[in-house]
Amino acid sequence: MYNFWKLVPEASRHDVDAVIEANVLFYLGERPETQPIIEYFIRVLRGGEEDSCDRWYLNRFMFYYAVSRNFHAGVVALGEVRDESVARIVSARSPTDRSAMAS
Repeated sequence: MYNFWKLVPEASRHDVDAVIEANVLFYLGERPETQPIIEYFIRVLRGGEEDSCDRWYLNRFMFYYAVSRNFHAGVVALGEVRDESVARIVSARSPTDRSAMAS
């Protein structure tokens, strides 16, 4: 296993990866033991760190998907950042997308 971490320079064995954590949360659900994961997601979003919170999924939309998937599955605490997430997704649309939606 040591060689794996030597061959993958963009990741280290002590990384915390948001999308991986989201899968754990999805499996376990909202409970006292998963509260640190939920708080981590909220900190990432409020800190604008969506692009850098995961070494394997290098796209902020993967983070938004992971959070929304958990919210949809019943992790109601993530409702706290629902509107912020939606606003960031909407603001990422290109001007071409916006004009197509208006017609």
